[in-house]
Amino acid sequence: MQNSTTSRTSLLNRSQVVRVRFPAGSVLGGETDFIFGSLAAVFDMFSEAELGVSLRALYALGLAVDGATHTTPLGIQIKKLTVYRKRQKNS
Repeated sequence: MQNSTTSRTSLLNRSQVVRVRFPAGSVLGGETDFIFGSLAAVFDMFSEAELGVSLRALYALGLAVDGATHTTPLGIQIKKLTVYRKRQKNS
């Protein structure tokens, strides 16, 4: 049995995603959380005006994976997260 998080996660592939969380009731269809593969992908779906922040400003902040959440002036939270995946077996 594995005892530490480090030994468990070493068996998994890791990648990063960007979570964008809108305040409740602010997005059509009632969705509040959106997950993207990159910061740039966020701006393919939402405009700078809708987010209250520019892509350049987010890059300048240097958002760290699993670090602090950035909250825009519009109350939208943007955070980078780690996604763990099981490694595929070679056939």
